[in-house]
Amino acid sequence: MKEVKIKHIFPAANSGDGFYSYFDYMIGKDPKRVYIIKGGPGTGKSSFMKKIGQAMIDMEYDVEYHHCSFDKDSLDGLVIPKLKIVFLDGTGVHAVEPMYPGIVGRILNFGEFWSEDEIQRSQNEIISTKNEISSSIKRAYKYFNGAKTISLSSEEILKRYFKHKDFYKNLDDKIEEIMTSNLDEKGEEKHYFGSALSSEGIVDFYDNLLKGTRVTYIKSHLSEASSNYMKEIGRVAKRKGYGVVFYHNPLNPNLVQTIIIENMNMAFTISHKFQKENHETINLDKFLDKDILKRHKNQLKEDRSYVKDLIEVGIEELKAAKRLHKSLEKFYVESMDFDKLANLREDIVNELKGL
Repeated sequence: MKEVKIKHIFPAANSGDGFYSYFDYMIGKDPKRVYIIKGGPGTGKSSFMKKIGQAMIDMEYDVEYHHCSFDKDSLDGLVIPKLKIVFLDGTGVHAVEPMYPGIVGRILNFGEFWSEDEIQRSQNEIISTKNEISSSIKRAYKYFNGAKTISLSSEEILKRYFKHKDFYKNLDDKIEEIMTSNLDEKGEEKHYFGSALSSEGIVDFYDNLLKGTRVTYIKSHLSEASSNYMKEIGRVAKRKGYGVVFYHNPLNPNLVQTIIIENMNMAFTISHKFQKENHETINLDKFLDKDILKRHKNQLKEDRSYVKDLIEVGIEELKAAKRLHKSLEKFYVESMDFDKLANLREDIVNELKGL
């Protein structure tokens, strides 16, 4: 039996800039078919995608599960790369419409399977609860924005005393060491998140994403330095024909946490999970002036504490929103005909078998 590859990814983030999405990379440039799922909370969108994903795994297809950054146990999307098939949750903040309806895109309307009369009877509670959820998430984004602002302030201090010339010399040497050949094809890039600020805290999928790759761990107090290091390696790799996936920082999406050079089976990351178990460690802190670091030690420590506290308060707001979301789901669960939904799922799986 073929070894099936299963990836777990966050296509979007709850960030210091609000909701930040890389959904376009999930869809890709030339999908064969995009199923856009419309429906309320608790109508089975995520379970629908999970069961289809498992059916495709049983047929020995690789799959990508694209998880919700608000609740990692829920899915925003499902991708079957070999078939170029995409399933998307097309509601809420990630609302999408088919580009070519009836040709590539197809809407799956789960509203066909609920009792509208039952939902109408609860309309006031539903509207009130949705407004409370929206308010909690907006507050979370404000706290995350505060954390991002303070972290950027700390970065400015460190940048002033960073040996940029030596840094770029080290970077050029590393690129020359690893990029020894060109591929006779056009390099592609994708952008996602490997971690998330979620209702369960800070969560990530780096164990899954970096499994089986040759990992280089980058140690750096200056996030911009590690990000630029990986961005430049990724840029050169793409130019030489390699496929590169950039995984961004959920607090500040302008920064990169991890890159994977797919054709080389190579990864660079700042994830502490690989601080000890890695192929190599690159210490960018050696380009920081240690005497200056000591002089600003207390201020930097205080800033880190503020950032940590603001992120924690933001996460508490997401937890409150999730509790409200659970109560919202029950209105839709009680009105759904899940047998009819199961029949639709079987029809879709049969469609995919015929591709």
